Amino acid sequence: MTTREDYQQVLLAELTDQIADRLRSTDVSGLASPADVARQMMTQLPQAQPHPWAQQIGPFYDTAGVVAMIGSSKAAVSDRVHRGTLIGALTRNGTMVYPAFQFEGREMHPGIKSVLGAFKRSGLDGWAIASWFTVPAEDLDGQTPAQWIRDGHDITVARELALETVARWTAP
Repeated sequence: MTTREDYQQVLLAELTDQIADRLRSTDVSGLASPADVARQMMTQLPQAQPHPWAQQIGPFYDTAGVVAMIGSSKAAVSDRVHRGTLIGALTRNGTMVYPAFQFEGREMHPGIKSVLGAFKRSGLDGWAIASWFTVPAEDLDGQTPAQWIRDGHDITVARELALETVARWTAP
């Protein structure tokens, strides 16, 4: 897809087909209102956030989107952020957002998750960690760590670079 409009047209056509298929065999009398269903569906679509790093890092899911996507609770998502197994960043208005690049389908991308472990107990916030994943690195042939990992390159190289970065960024 080259434009937002093209993406929207294809998405709407796909939704229309899938909804029609699903509703053919569903008693709609017991369903939530169409507006409520649409709001729930929208949690699956990442969104931009007003933050200086958002253009580089985004799009993002909000907490409701991540909860719905991975089938978890808000407390479990928060726990994953605190344990360093999920990147969450607090916006200026106090909303937690989660960079979309770290997900593959309904799960955390295994390579991103593995490399993210290098940042555990570093004290670096989610914005710093997310920015590291989205800045091109000379050691990764000019790719961002997220691209490098998603393209199937050796995650050991990215993990070593992450450990070096943590040491450099947290040195007194």
